[in-house]
Amino acid sequence: MRKLPKLKPLRPLKPLDRMQNMKTLRPLGKTKWVRAHWRYDYARHQWEWVLGHWAK
Repeated sequence: MRKLPKLKPLRPLKPLDRMQNMKTLRPLGKTKWVRAHWRYDYARHQWEWVLGHWAK
């Protein structure tokens, strides 16, 4: 018998964007600047604002 996939609860509407933060100095090994954005936390069932950061 196969297990049914776990259904995640519906997310509420995403809030309006906040102001973007300034680019920081690029750390070694990082090449791409990711703008600030909203991320949904399924554990707390809330949107959280993630500041801009460097990624590979």
